[in-house]
Amino acid sequence: GRSLIVNDSTPEALAVSMQDNANGFLVSRDELAGLFKQFDKKGHEDALKFYLEGWNGKNHYDVKRIGRATKYIEALCFSVFGTTQPGPARAFVTGAIGGDSDDGFIQRFQLPFVSEAEDPWVDVDREPDAAARQRVLDIFAAADNLDTAGVREHEGTVAILRFSPEAQALFSKWRKPLEARLRSRTERPAFVAYLAKHRKTVPTLALLFHLTEALRGGSFPPISAKAFLYAAAWAEVFEEHARVLYGDSPQM
Repeated sequence: GRSLIVNDSTPEALAVSMQDNANGFLVSRDELAGLFKQFDKKGHEDALKFYLEGWNGKNHYDVKRIGRATKYIEALCFSVFGTTQPGPARAFVTGAIGGDSDDGFIQRFQLPFVSEAEDPWVDVDREPDAAARQRVLDIFAAADNLDTAGVREHEGTVAILRFSPEAQALFSKWRKPLEARLRSRTERPAFVAYLAKHRKTVPTLALLFHLTEALRGGSFPPISAKAFLYAAAWAEVFEEHARVLYGDSPQM
């Protein structure tokens, strides 16, 4: 049956989940280090390739299922969420900086959050905001029932929603200094690989912010300038956390 959040991590199990959730799903792991170590095991080479492809959200993929026929997935799309301790995180990032794990996988974790234990502790005891929770659940429900039949452009089964002219102008203005940074040779290669994926992350975040508004109206106008500005602001926040993760911050 349908399950939008799954805990399995093998390509075979996730291929079954794709069959029930063609629009994608979330892989949730309590400890990401276990997932990272899985890729280092002999015979699990295809698992890493599967995860690398899943980040794009639109590529087709053939999964060879044990004892069964190969399963064809037209658009492989899923996200990975989880936590890990600082030690394993540092070890995997070190491997990505010219080591054995220099495969681009760690850079696909574009929304990192590094908890800073030295921050003053504050006890927060307040009543949960039931109305806010319901608004979030309503957005999830609307996204789950998303029908893109009214979207004019498609790439295979994947619907395409473009920026509005205003948003496109802002994106072009934002991207110019990013491309300059990527070519400046002032950042370490592993961190440059992280930043380079902002080319996709920021438009994707803009799309998500835009859909939270558009889903209420049931139509698909071009992505707004407001949604892009939200996305660009969040990218700055995540970059600061990524610097800590990659050891480019004195806090690490």
